Amino acid sequence: VVSAARAALDQVRQQAPTLTMAEFAAEGGLDEVVRQIIDRMALGAFAQQQGLRAGENLVNSEILKLDAFRGPTGEFDEKIYRDALARRGISEALLRRDLADGLLEQQLLRPAIAAPQMPEKIARRY
Repeated sequence: VVSAARAALDQVRQQAPTLTMAEFAAEGGLDEVVRQIIDRMALGAFAQQQGLRAGENLVNSEILKLDAFRGPTGEFDEKIYRDALARRGISEALLRRDLADGLLEQQLLRPAIAAPQMPEKIARRY
């Protein structure tokens, strides 16, 4: 939660550079971070119960896609990866878990979002 709160604060600081953690928490930012973590973990657990999975190779491919871990050549750079995790105070296990939960969330929700919807005229009728 601490690393997620710091990351969220850093993101908000792009708009309000002088914002402190106390102000961020007072404005509900910390509550939102906790809610997002709980939602993502709950969706990930539910997706696993439904038989969905995000294997190690899939998580690895997601890590390789992240621009934050690319070097000057545009390729994945292990040192940049390790340094970025250390700067953010995130363990590799936590990153992998978060990515896996996000992938499970996509597998679970994408079909529901893409499902055809009933036209409004028909829905109003019923």
